[in-house]
Amino acid sequence: PVAADVTELPTVQTKINDTPHLWGYCGRTGHSTVGFMVFVINGVPSGTIDFTAFSNLASI
Repeated sequence: PVAADVTELPTVQTKINDTPHLWGYCGRTGHSTVGFMVFVINGVPSGTIDFTAFSNLASI
């Protein structure tokens, strides 16, 4: 948990030595529906399966 008044959020850096798209979301009710718990590694900037499309699918 992160306090509401924190101005710098924690971050994580991980080196990925691969090129396929890796999609992820939080399955906990309500988390992906607000768009905060969705991510992509090696995503494409636009197209049929871009970040916005995946985020919308994760919120269903």
